[in-house]
Order: sequence, then C-alpha cells, then structure tokens
Amino acid sequence: MSIRSQSIDIFETSHPVLSLIFQPDDPTRTDIIDGNTGQLYYSVDTIKQRKHQLTLVRRAASPLDSPSTIGEETIIASFEWHRYKSDMISFGDNMPTPATSWLKRSMNPFNTTVSFKDQTWKAYQWKGNSPGLSLKLYSSNNASPVAEFHRQHPPSSSLPQGSPASLMIHDRDIGSARLDHIVASFLYLEKIRREKEEGGLHHNVQPQDNGGSMTLNLLGRASAQRE
Repeated sequence: MSIRSQSIDIFETSHPVLSLIFQPDDPTRTDIIDGNTGQLYYSVDTIKQRKHQLTLVRRAASPLDSPSTIGEETIIASFEWHRYKSDMISFGDNMPTPATSWLKRSMNPFNTTVSFKDQTWKAYQWKGNSPGLSLKLYSSNNASPVAEFHRQHPPSSSLPQGSPASLMIHDRDIGSARLDHIVASFLYLEKIRREKEEGGLHHNVQPQDNGGSMTLNLLGRASAQRE
C-alpha cells in the first residue's frame, strides 16, 4: 500500500496520546497518519455515484488495540452527501441513518456545539463548529478537550518547516472503536465547516470520478494498492 505523501514532518505537541496528521489537508480525500511513526491509520476517499457523492473512511490499521492488523483495510464509516435532503451516515455494515440523528446540533442558533454518542453510548460534544473556529471535542465528565484539531500552517520565521493539519487525541482510555467514531464525526463536521468558511455550497466537493467499477472496488475490497 502506498501513501499519498512519503514526506512526513514530525509535529511537536504537548504529549497527546495520539497525533493524527492529515496528508493532504482535505477531510474528503486524505491519508491520516501517526505524526510520530508515519504509520497509516485511516484513508479517506470520495467518489461520485449516480445520485449522490460517497465518502468512505477506511481503517488501515488498528493503532490502539491490535497493531498486528497493519495492512488490513476495513471500511469503518461512509457518508452519503445529499443537497436537498439529510446526509446519511453508516458504520461498518449497518444501515445508513440520517446524519442529524447521530450528530445533534444545539437548538440555539448561536451555539457552535454538536453532540453525539459513540458505540458504547458515551456522550461527546464537538465545540467550535463554525466558520473561523477550530473543532475541539469534550466528554461530559471532562473539562479538558478529549481531542482538538490544529490547522495547517505554512512555513514562517517562527516555524520554518510549518506544521501539518492534525487531530490531537488526549483521551488515554480510548480504544480503536471509539477512535473510529471520533475521526468519522470530525471528518463529517470539518468538511461542512470548511465549506461554510469558504462561502461555498454544501457538498460541493471534487470527488474521484472513475465510474461504477471504482465504486464497487472501493466498497468491496479489504486491501488494495492505492493509486
């Protein structure tokens, strides 16, 4: 399996449990890599189907529970993007469900919080879900962030090599299944947040358009040579 970018700059941070680097900085098509080891954890691709666009999130390894699974690919989540009705989200082989039934926005229009529960019904809140802000994740019993997104920064006089887009995980009790839900919810919200920030239309992405055979290949494969 090849990785889109072989050049990985180590991102120094204040001792997170896990530092996930996005290469490139695109929540709809990226490799998500361990910032310390360069190991590929997740891959994200967006493809065009007849009536909607589909984003597939695949786990390339189980970084927290079973390191021996490196090289195996498992589709952990998929997003169906719709312009005139609710987006649909599915996990694994489960049936798609409306995104709004999982990711629940505050009724207060000025509140930037989105709540969700993982597979164990543990409650989380993403804060900063608004243009100009950066997403931070909190759990109901912790005042410090469980995870936080750091935006990509170009090289500067104070940071000559710049810094990549990264999701810092601080939860020391996290397992791979819980991490799947955190990463999937972040990717979904960050895509929409960026579109609003850039003033673009919702779901106006540039997916890979490789025909129906590509769609079936992505949905059915467990592991394959990446383009």
